Amino acid sequence: MPNPNVRIKKLQDDHPAYPGYGLFANNDLKKREIVVCYTGKVTKKEIGDGGSDYVLGFGDEFCIDGWKQGSEGRFINDYRGILPKPNCTFNEFIDAQTGEIKMGIWVCSGVGKIKKGQEIMVSYGKGFWSSRGLLRTC
Repeated sequence: MPNPNVRIKKLQDDHPAYPGYGLFANNDLKKREIVVCYTGKVTKKEIGDGGSDYVLGFGDEFCIDGWKQGSEGRFINDYRGILPKPNCTFNEFIDAQTGEIKMGIWVCSGVGKIKKGQEIMVSYGKGFWSSRGLLRTC
């Protein structure tokens, strides 16, 4: 079932992640609001990754790989080159209804709100860029 908070959209040719896709707000989102859960194949960290650009650490032992399966969250892009800072962040939480630990994409507390139609963006983190030889150190 599609998440009503977001929509996936093909990116314009001036976007740093072109010719890919991005995740956009389907309605106004308030600070500290959950946007969407990040889902995918859950594996032990030492088994996971395999060069996938969609791997996200989950707790101390696991990772979530959204490359071949997952929610709309797998279409989220890094903020660099588009926004001065990310408007969302990854955070684990316990689902009050199921008791399950989940990974959520949340609107940053320093952001007033994300307006309908705005791209939802996170920081992929230093580990992501460093592992690809793209981390600037100066």
